[in-house]
Amino acid sequence: MFMRFCQLKTLILVGLLLNSCSLRKKTEVEAGATPEAKWFSANQEHALEDKSGAKKHLFFDPASTINWSEGTIKFVALTPADSKLSYMLDLASGQPLAKHEYCEQKDIFGDYGGKVNRPPYVQGFIPKVLDQMGEPQKIIYFSQNKKLNAFEQYEAQIVAGYVESFCPVMDCPEGQWISRLVLVGVDPAESDLYDFKISKIQELLQWPKVKAHLENAEGKNFIGNNSYPRWKAGELITFNESKKYFRKRAKFFKGEELLSIRKSCHLLYDKLWKDVGEMRIEDSAAQTADEMTRKLEVINLLKANGNPIGFNRRFEKFSQEHYKDMLTCSKFVYTGNVNYDQDKFWFLSFIKAFYLLNQQGYYYDCSHNSWRRNLLDAKGNYLYSVNDTLRECSNEQIDLAMNYMTNFIRSEKEKTSQFLRFIDYDNQGIGSHEKIYNWVMFPHTRLSCTSKKNEEFLKKVDVFVDDIKWKKRSVGKDKDERVIY
Repeated sequence: MFMRFCQLKTLILVGLLLNSCSLRKKTEVEAGATPEAKWFSANQEHALEDKSGAKKHLFFDPASTINWSEGTIKFVALTPADSKLSYMLDLASGQPLAKHEYCEQKDIFGDYGGKVNRPPYVQGFIPKVLDQMGEPQKIIYFSQNKKLNAFEQYEAQIVAGYVESFCPVMDCPEGQWISRLVLVGVDPAESDLYDFKISKIQELLQWPKVKAHLENAEGKNFIGNNSYPRWKAGELITFNESKKYFRKRAKFFKGEELLSIRKSCHLLYDKLWKDVGEMRIEDSAAQTADEMTRKLEVINLLKANGNPIGFNRRFEKFSQEHYKDMLTCSKFVYTGNVNYDQDKFWFLSFIKAFYLLNQQGYYYDCSHNSWRRNLLDAKGNYLYSVNDTLRECSNEQIDLAMNYMTNFIRSEKEKTSQFLRFIDYDNQGIGSHEKIYNWVMFPHTRLSCTSKKNEEFLKKVDVFVDDIKWKKRSVGKDKDERVIY
C-alpha cells in the first residue's frame, strides 16, 4: 500500500591546532573510514551515479554509532580545521558542495578583538540523525595532534554542546531566530581534553575565539551595504545537558523505517511521472480522422470515470494530493537518475523547483502570466496555495510558468538570504567537484573581508543549466474541431 507521506513531516523531527603554547603539537593527517555505496545501489532508476557506478551517500551510507555510556559518537568530517573552503551537504544527493572561501573578518558583535578566518575546528555531522530543524545533526571537533580528511568518518568523544541560532531572513528581530543543538567533540585519544567542567573546557578550547568563528566565519546577512548577524552561538553546556537535549529532540533514521521512506518516495516520483508527466493521446493534436476518433474515445472514457483530462488537470490533481509529500521526499530522497531516463529526470526536476518556489513564498499568477511573491493572511498562512493557482491554469500558462521560472529565480537571487540553485557538477569557481544533479537551497551570505572573491562567485553562479528547456505541454490545434475538454 502506498504510504501516506504527510507523516514524514514530523521528522522535524576537527584536526585543531590550539593556539595555546602549552597545547601546540605537531599534527598528522589521519585517514578516516569511507562507507560502501549502498544507498544508491538499491534502485538504479533513482540513483546518483558516475563513471565508477553508484556514488556514496555521506548521510545515509555511513554507520550511525552513538555510545552514551562511553560518551563517544561516529561523525562525518565535512569542513576540516584550517580548511580553505567551507562545505555544506546536499541531503538528497548525499554529496558535499562548497559554499564559500574563508577570509579574514572582524567579529560582527564586537566581543572578540582578534581576527576570524579559517576555522580552528572540524565541522561535521552525525549520519542518519536529524536535529530539531530537520537538518543533519551538527558537531564540531577538536584535536591537538590529528588533522582529519574531509568527507571521511571518525570517532569523537563528546565533552559539551551549545545552542546555535540561525537568522533565516536578512535581519531578525528577537523571536525569529531558529535554534538547534550542536555537539562538541574531541579526539578520544587525547585524555587531557576530557575535563567535563565547562570552565576548563572553555579554557582548553579557547572558547571566545571559537565562538567568534562560529558567529562570523560562515558569513552574515545583508541589506544593501549593511551587514547583520546570521549566526549566534550560546555558551557551552555540559555533557549531560547536551545528552538530554539531544535525546529529546533528535530524529534517528533506523533500518526498516529508512528503507520504507526511500521506497515510498521512489513510488511517489514514479507516480508523478506516470500520472502526470508521461505524454498521452489526449496531450497531442490529432492529425488524422482515425487519431481524432481514438482521442475522443479516450477523453470520453476519462470523463465517464471522473478522471482528469489534460496535463494541467492531472498536475492539479496530483498537487492536491501530494504537494506536501513531494516537499518532504525531495528533501531526503534523490528524485532520479539523469543517465537512466532523461525525459523523466528533467520533468521531475522542473516540478520540484515549482514546488520549492511555492514553499519559499512565491506563486505563479496565471491570470497575469507572472511569478509573484505570496502574501500572508492574519494566521500566518500563504494567501495563495499551489492548488489555488493551478486551478486557474491552462496548459499554455503552465508552460509559461516553467519557462519563466529559472529567470525568476535568477532575478530573486540577490534579494534573499538563500536561493534555489540547480547544480550538475560543483565546479564553478570554487567547488567540491562532485556530481550532484539536484536543486539545492544555496546560502547567499556576505563575508566582511577585503577579498571580493566570494561576492564575485555569487554574482556569476547560475541557477540552472543552459541547454535544458521545459518540454512543452500545450496541445496544438486538432485537424478536427470535435474535441471539447
